Amino acid sequence: MAPPRVYGLVDCNNFYVSCERVFDPRLEGVPVGVLSNNDGCFVARSAELKALGVKMGQPLFEVRDLVRKHRVRVLSSNYSLYGDLSARVTDCLRGFTPRLEVYSIDESFLDLSGFEGRDLQAYAAEIRSTVRRWTGIPTCVGIAVTKTLAKLANHAAKKTLLDDSGVCDLGGESEREHVLRVVPVENVWGIGRRPPDLARRVRHVQGRGDPDRAGAGVQGAAGPAGRCRSGARRPAHGGYGRDQQPDGPGHAGAGGHHGPGVADAAGQPVAQLHDGAGRRAGGAGVRGAVRNPTVATVTRPSS
Repeated sequence: MAPPRVYGLVDCNNFYVSCERVFDPRLEGVPVGVLSNNDGCFVARSAELKALGVKMGQPLFEVRDLVRKHRVRVLSSNYSLYGDLSARVTDCLRGFTPRLEVYSIDESFLDLSGFEGRDLQAYAAEIRSTVRRWTGIPTCVGIAVTKTLAKLANHAAKKTLLDDSGVCDLGGESEREHVLRVVPVENVWGIGRRPPDLARRVRHVQGRGDPDRAGAGVQGAAGPAGRCRSGARRPAHGGYGRDQQPDGPGHAGAGGHHGPGVADAAGQPVAQLHDGAGRRAGGAGVRGAVRNPTVATVTRPSS
């Protein structure tokens, strides 16, 4: 019998904000938000901005007083920059596995099957440190035997449900049982809130107190490709909605009109997204990309 496959999900933290911080270190440690194409809604928030209560997709006009009070740095989006850094992260990850699946602009699945003889926790820590050193982008890594559970593990790593290492391996029964019990089934990638009857069935299994059945319920609800048994396709941005925040492409928020750079970014090949961003920026590349002026109280650096 063939050994089970093992997947690692590498997800960049607060990706758009992290990209901005790579080129402007002054943004480290301060609240930062990135706006949608029309500078209307927040599509990415730093941890400091989330702590202030700003929601994903929230219109800027609703929090202008808070922005002024806390001197929030509010930036226009630059998808050419984000696409370029995404490609750099992907190139870095290719050195850690022969089989890589780029899931979205800030997420990739690594097939770690055959790596069972290694300490996967240490290997994932090496992946994180290498990506941070080579690109400047912070990440978290989730490891499990299905892509659904790998997403769950990544969520647990971001939320420090087990520890604060930035890595979560759900290969052990006790770790898997703990995470499955504390994470609402509606937040599981591939299940979400639709279809409601599926979520109710899996929640019922979870509530029976049988960790084996609970694990089987979540693992079986969505296969490796993330398609529910009912045939419903998973949300483009995943069940957690990007860090549970949700931060990343595919979220413009209520009332926020946006172009292909936001809504269509999730799930697109990086090259396709990057090419589209380059065309919108006149093909000028990262440093020559057109930057919209900031809309808050802080002027964006010209460099």
